[in-house]
Amino acid sequence: GTCKLIDAAKKAGVKKVVMVSSILTNGRNWGQEKSPGFIVTNAFGNVLDEKLVAENYLRQSGLDYTIVRPGGLKAKPPAGPLKISGEDTLNAGEISRDL
Repeated sequence: GTCKLIDAAKKAGVKKVVMVSSILTNGRNWGQEKSPGFIVTNAFGNVLDEKLVAENYLRQSGLDYTIVRPGGLKAKPPAGPLKISGEDTLNAGEISRDL
């Protein structure tokens, strides 16, 4: 689905794509495949593996992009500082869906 969306965005002349992925998308490369978070999240149809395929497709699309890998998404209002780090860094935490 996401790859088709990227193709459609490219065809429509979209300038930039922001993809919301998942904190453990690249967990296999970090040795996290046995962590509870990876196991539980990836149990739903290998969702983390599929997100990594979509991320790589976007990277190779030629479009300008930003990939966001949030931690646990919560319905609570934002509180406290927002932590932002570079590509392929592993942090823990939660983030409000309202950000």
